[in-house]
Amino acid sequence: MTQLSLRPALASELDRLHPFLRTALQRAAAFAARFHADELTTEHLFASLLEDEESALTQTVLHAFADPETIAVEAVALAPGIMVVSSDRCIPFSARGVDVLEAARTRAAERRHADITPAHLLQVSFEALEEELAGALREAGWSGAALDEDLSPSEEPVPAEGPVLRRFDQDARRAMSAAGRVADRLERGEISPAHLVVGCLEVGTGLEPTSGLTATRARLALSGRDEDRTPLPERSLEVEDELLEHLAGLPEGGGSADLLARWVQHGTDELRALLARQKITPALLEHATGAFEDPADTG
Repeated sequence: MTQLSLRPALASELDRLHPFLRTALQRAAAFAARFHADELTTEHLFASLLEDEESALTQTVLHAFADPETIAVEAVALAPGIMVVSSDRCIPFSARGVDVLEAARTRAAERRHADITPAHLLQVSFEALEEELAGALREAGWSGAALDEDLSPSEEPVPAEGPVLRRFDQDARRAMSAAGRVADRLERGEISPAHLVVGCLEVGTGLEPTSGLTATRARLALSGRDEDRTPLPERSLEVEDELLEHLAGLPEGGGSADLLARWVQHGTDELRALLARQKITPALLEHATGAFEDPADTG
């Protein structure tokens, strides 16, 4: 379970604001953790609040005839995290999906390869599967013992540490996007190692002959067993300085509608542009002042 780190500065701000915001921030911390963020940002809180139909912020957005779900997708796309972004959805990697990404980086770094490729990604995705699923792929034809053996060492190899997605090459990124589409078609909430196996085979980077599998055969072998139910690790997330500044700028007793008004005026360029595209403007907020309140029940 993810907890919000209540540093003294944050605790002090929450004590003077609407009680709803304390609960909203805790929920937002769990929301940010789903996307493997290192801290809670403004965009995470915004998207999380949009999931709460009773929040004054969401009621104001609806008053503007805007779509909270569409705005939430755009907000998450602006936030840090480990995910695949499409036009209508941001889908995070599962707990073991993130492990696969890190293992692919480690594999490329140990072999001093210049980039992380679909070959690295497919190999470690297979290795991350439960034995039952790995056995199903072997029966379907898997023979990919060393998919990356033809790659040459580089003078500037992949670093063993740093942002995990930085050195994936274009084909590997296409494979991750394909894995996201696989998860989406199956109506899954996360991208699992099984989805990555299929995604790598779908992008057509010459892995089928080496691995012994086609994407179709992999899909059939993994059908109905593609989910990763591994729970996320317990974590404590801190609030980014920018979000803390926004909370400090709210009036006494301020709630989510006040936060929205502040973001319209003082948010990042990207966030203000998003709000403007949805017709959430200072004029609209002035018209809606006092019309909507956060729920009193914060349980």
